[in-house]
Amino acid sequence: MEYLYKELVQGGKRGDKHCKEQLLYKLTPLMLSLYNRYGSGLPREDFLQSLRLSVLELIESFHPGYNVPFLGFAKVRLRYAAMNMGRKRLPPGKVLSLDQPGRYAENISLADRLMDRGPSPEDVFILRHDRHRLIKGLDTLTAKQRRIIYLYYFKGISLKEISRRFNVHYQAVLSMKARAVKKLREYMME
Repeated sequence: MEYLYKELVQGGKRGDKHCKEQLLYKLTPLMLSLYNRYGSGLPREDFLQSLRLSVLELIESFHPGYNVPFLGFAKVRLRYAAMNMGRKRLPPGKVLSLDQPGRYAENISLADRLMDRGPSPEDVFILRHDRHRLIKGLDTLTAKQRRIIYLYYFKGISLKEISRRFNVHYQAVLSMKARAVKKLREYMME
């Protein structure tokens, strides 16, 4: 498999000091980016030196049989190494907890602020179940009743307009709707 820096990696595996230095030089922008992202508050040179040691270990541990380019392999491994170094900088008392009060509201925890305001999984299940039962209940209605329910509840058309479309008296449409709703209610209560 061909990949960027293949010759340098192979030379570094053979122990060529120049190849290792070149790889470290070429990966310096990546290491600086990782420092900026995960290393704030840590001594810069210590952080970069740890990443350089990680690169040297990666050269030894990289195997072409992984079918992954070295740069991709190194980016992922270095990112996790940087994240771990960034975690170590938090003193034990400074670890964030979702149960501690938020910064601006004394009695509201971070967990409460992050809570999903949408329906719970149970509510979604019940809603789907009820909707499924309602669809089955619509099948128990006559074609005319189904049409009236559809036009009135789903399309928002008034009963007066429905009576005009069906060319029947308003009271007949009102009665059909009432019987259909009663039938659906009974079906849903079963």
